[in-house]
Amino acid sequence: MTDHPKIIRPAAYTLITHGESLLMCRLCPPERWAGWWTLPGGGLDFGESPESGAVRETLEETGLEIELGELVEVQSELFEFPDKDMHAIRFLYRVTRWGGQLLNEVDGSTDTCAFIPFAALDPTYRHGEFGEIRMVELARRGLELARGA
Repeated sequence: MTDHPKIIRPAAYTLITHGESLLMCRLCPPERWAGWWTLPGGGLDFGESPESGAVRETLEETGLEIELGELVEVQSELFEFPDKDMHAIRFLYRVTRWGGQLLNEVDGSTDTCAFIPFAALDPTYRHGEFGEIRMVELARRGLELARGA
């Protein structure tokens, strides 16, 4: 790590499956990984519980109202940015029920969301509606968990 300011960023994300598909959101500018796909979710507001944050963030990014299931995993990862060092702590929840209509986030960190077939998320997949999909590490881990690995 550098001598930059150090921040801790707690965040909560959800695993939402529909058959053999996983709900994913595409990051947009100015996000560092713009164009890459991730799981629905994001940073917690001050004083917000991980559960409430997962529900709020999923609604903001996908338009879906959800019911949380089990906490699947807590992740810890360090990042070095040009102006700061960040310790990301992520809570990942299964979703037991969801409803509503998929809606893309406006003026947020993502620009579209979709249920993407597991097969299309395979790194060797290059054709079809989604083409080659680049996923952040969180999304790759989410896919493993969704497939039951």
